[in-house]
Amino acid sequence: MSGERGAPTIIEEKILVGIPRGDDELRVTFTRARSEDGKEIAWHGIREFFKDDKGQWRPTKKGITIRGKELHAVTVALLRACASSIPPEKVDAARSIVESLQGR
Repeated sequence: MSGERGAPTIIEEKILVGIPRGDDELRVTFTRARSEDGKEIAWHGIREFFKDDKGQWRPTKKGITIRGKELHAVTVALLRACASSIPPEKVDAARSIVESLQGR
């Protein structure tokens, strides 16, 4: 991304979690960058990575970018999904977390 005309300059990239997926890895990342006009921008990504012939991790086309203004709604939706698949004894705790985020 960086180096292309009009592409933002990457300031910081963090892998928040890497989850093994067969030979690949599913990553949740955070990226902070500076646009051509000097504004700081940030986003989260969820993308599948693979190892190339040299053993380096490379991104695939399988993934999405989540803008900061979208993150809250996506987080609530993912927590709801988690709440529907957890053991019954943990449902109340999960529901409480989701409700507290919705009230934000």
